[in-house]
This record gives sequence, C-alpha cells and structure tokens, in this order.
Amino acid sequence: MKRKRVVIVTGNQRVAQAIFNDVKAVFNNDVDIDIVYPSQIASLDAVEADAFLVTRWYNIGGLTDKVSSKSKVVRTTRTISESGYKKITKIPPGTNVLVVNDSEQSTSGMKNMFDDMGGAAAVIGAMTAVADQKLKANVIGVIAACENKIAADAYVPGDIIGSMSGKTIEVISADAEGRLTLADAVTYIQRKESCRFVADIATLTGSAKTAVGKYSAAVLTSNEELYASAREASRLSAEKIWRLDNDREMLPCIKTPVADLKNAGNATVDGGGCMLGGMFVGEFIENDIPWIHIDMAPVNFRTEPPAYCAYGATGYGASLLYHLVKQLKGNA
Repeated sequence: MKRKRVVIVTGNQRVAQAIFNDVKAVFNNDVDIDIVYPSQIASLDAVEADAFLVTRWYNIGGLTDKVSSKSKVVRTTRTISESGYKKITKIPPGTNVLVVNDSEQSTSGMKNMFDDMGGAAAVIGAMTAVADQKLKANVIGVIAACENKIAADAYVPGDIIGSMSGKTIEVISADAEGRLTLADAVTYIQRKESCRFVADIATLTGSAKTAVGKYSAAVLTSNEELYASAREASRLSAEKIWRLDNDREMLPCIKTPVADLKNAGNATVDGGGCMLGGMFVGEFIENDIPWIHIDMAPVNFRTEPPAYCAYGATGYGASLLYHLVKQLKGNA
C-alpha cells in the first residue's frame, strides 16, 4: 500500500513538532510528514498530499482561501496532545485540509450547545408576554440570529473585523463570538429604533457561573434607576440577578493597539471574563443611553433542576424582561 503523505503548514515549529507523533499514530506510522512554512507555499492546491494540517496559531494568511472548493474539504478541529491540546484521533475520509486551533468548543462543551440561544428565546418569550398582556409600552426586540459554523473564510484569532458601529475589533478568541453579534444588535436598536433604554440578554460567558454561582444571572449596568427597575423585576419574576461592578479600570484589558477593541481579555492575567464580556458590549452603547447587560449563562439550563423547573432549558429571562418592561413602561 502506498505510504501517505501529510504536510504540516505552520508558522510555529513548536506547534508542528507537538503534533508530529499524533499524526504518525493516526496513520500507524505508515506516513511521510513534511513541515513547511506558509511562505513556502503559494497555494495548497499546488501541493500533493493525502492530508494537510494547517495551523492558525499565528493566523496564517489566507492559505485555506486558496483551496479549491471543488476538490478540498476544510475541517476545523483542535489537535495536539501533551502540550495542552487534544490528541488527533482520526482524519476523516475525504478530508484534505485539517485546520487546527481555531478556538472552537470541545466535544463536552458542544454537547448542550443547543441551549446557547437562550437569550434569543428570552426575548421572544418576553415579547409574546408583552403582547398577550397588552402592556401599554413601546417595546422592540432584536435578535441577532446567525449560523455559527466552521468555514474556510471564518474569522480566526488575529483577524481584525468591522462592526455596524464603525468600530474595529481584534479577534482574540473565536469562541467569544456572541458579543460580536450583540455589539451589532445594540448598535442597530439605538440607531434604527431611537430607543430610550437598552437591555441585552445572552448566554455570554462561562465565567459568569464562576462569578455569581449557578442560581443567578450576572448583570452590569450604566444606570442606577434602570438597575433598580431590574432588581424589582427580578423579585417579581423570581429570576435572580447579581450585579457586577462596571469597573472602568478593567477596560484596558479589552483594548488593543491594532483596533478599537479586542473581543476578549487574557483569562489568566486579567480574569474577570464575565465583566469584560459585558463591558465589551457596553462599549457600543451610544449617547449615554441607560443600558443593562444580563449574562444568563449560569441559569439557562439545568442538569439538577430546582423545585420550580424541570430538567433542561429553564426559560430564564422571559419573565424577568416582561416585568422589567412593566417597571419601565411609565418612562418608555
């Protein structure tokens, strides 16, 4: 049988060496492995190989964009073993390009990812309740719906992207994608709908549970009166919130010299991931419009249900937002 040839394309020799043994194991050592730098290849289509491993640890410039969509399939996964990554367990049949290290979720992290639309569900639920109860309030719900899939042209760490507001964003983590859609959503509702209050809700950060525990949503706000209304709405709905400080001293953690903002801080050095996620969204609030951010990640799904909620999605946020509208309707 013909020996396989795998080409590892990387700007980082350490990364390439770390996956070398894993690749050999995948092919039962019946493989020839070449390690090359991006500058050595004009196009992946010009290289004969049974599989490519293209690492984007240093955001290799557009190599996968040069792959013919007719002849190549791009699959993104995290690989590498002992040095802090997961082992390659297989290279799927028909896969010619394997892009590694794009910040995607692990298998365990993806298992319940269907619940990650909890914020959108809360908005729909609240708007339904407002309509059913015929509240005399002008309320607009915005859902920044999008498909979150791997593709050859997907953004990766190191990219600079734009936003509806005109601000530029350096992508530090492709897994901090929800705040990018929220940024455009809050920009849209301010500029297109002339709103007087903004409340955003999302399953934004895993660190929210670390910050406030599993029974509360974490909130940040720029306005004391709005927070007081949210506290009363929380009491009436029995949906708990826990306020975090909107600490401006932390803002430099999401600043960068190459763009207006970056979409994540350094979790090890900076900490405060939940706070920084909310502060990132807050940077898109204009003209000091009263704003509250609700990170419902700790409470949107229950594997150990409390007495008032079945296993699974909790429906958190629908009642909270409905009662918030009732509190604000005299001023809306």
